[in-house]
Amino acid sequence: MYIATPHGFIPLKGNYKPLKTVDNVTACCLWNNSVLRCTGTVISNDSSKSILPVSPVSITSSHSHQLLAVGSPAGQIIIWFIQSGQMVASFNAHFKSITSLAFSADDALLVSSSTDGTLNIYNTAALLSGSTDFLHQIPFSLPVSKVAFSTAGTAADGIRIYAISEDQTLSVWDALTASKIVSFVLPSLPTDLVLDPADRAVYVSAGSALFAIPQSPDRTGLINHSDPVLLHSSDILALALSPDASILAIGDESGCTLYDVASAQQVRKFGTSGPVSFMQFTTTHSTGPFFLPFQRSTDEVPVLFAPTDANDLLRAHTARPDLSAETSAFWQSLSSDSEKLAKELKDLKKKYDSLQSAHNELYKAYVDKVVP
Repeated sequence: MYIATPHGFIPLKGNYKPLKTVDNVTACCLWNNSVLRCTGTVISNDSSKSILPVSPVSITSSHSHQLLAVGSPAGQIIIWFIQSGQMVASFNAHFKSITSLAFSADDALLVSSSTDGTLNIYNTAALLSGSTDFLHQIPFSLPVSKVAFSTAGTAADGIRIYAISEDQTLSVWDALTASKIVSFVLPSLPTDLVLDPADRAVYVSAGSALFAIPQSPDRTGLINHSDPVLLHSSDILALALSPDASILAIGDESGCTLYDVASAQQVRKFGTSGPVSFMQFTTTHSTGPFFLPFQRSTDEVPVLFAPTDANDLLRAHTARPDLSAETSAFWQSLSSDSEKLAKELKDLKKKYDSLQSAHNELYKAYVDKVVP
């Protein structure tokens, strides 16, 4: 599990014992069972670090761990292939700061929200091919705080988007048609939301109250003060749900508290040096290096080349005339490598079968000779 506060970043082992605290973190996202964290323009995990051309306020990685999307205070979205370091998209998505980014479960869609009161839905494949037009733009009356996709479903069978806004609402949208499915009015300003991995409920915090709303809601309207499944001791700032949905982590001004979901009973509590802004459960603590553009090795740590003017880096990449051809060549190369590996695997299988046959013959000859 990982916890971020304005004063540091704390990874926790399985017994929830803090390992270390690192520099001030402004944005985090889960990637490959580790967490990528941003401090200014530096993005890092436990084994490597890189320098970004902007100071992110929101980051997210695709579920395939191939793409990294970064949102800036100016409303810009930048997307990279994580392992190759190729910047594949850089565009102005909103008029004001990005507040949240999320990929759909099949990575076919990317959604962004902003303080300008809009929610944009993009086709990921189109973004990789150079088109930055959104599929849909959904207007809100006030800034949108956070968005999330339903944890199941594909672009073919329907995807839902959950959004909380400063108008004190939780709204559910059809991602393909941008039509509103249902909307709930909360008793106070919502601060965070997290979805059940099994698509059973969406948990929303508002003030010190936690609400559990079915992901297939059959009602709309007001959510009363008597409806919460849990009342925390102070205002809730961040939420996280374990992969099996049995433990819920609640972050507040002074630390993190773990609750058993079934009984709503407190399991463990520990303090931090400041208010909690991010929490994430992971299945393991193992991690690998990630690479972004202009990677080079310095002191055995992968680091980016930092240009004197970050805008030069943006202009250099956004000015590429043949981005779609470059992206197509990348996937063709990947497909070719996959075919070569499949052929090698088939040859190894034949050799293995031959050795297995020889082993069986030798074993039978040995048994016939030794056993009377």
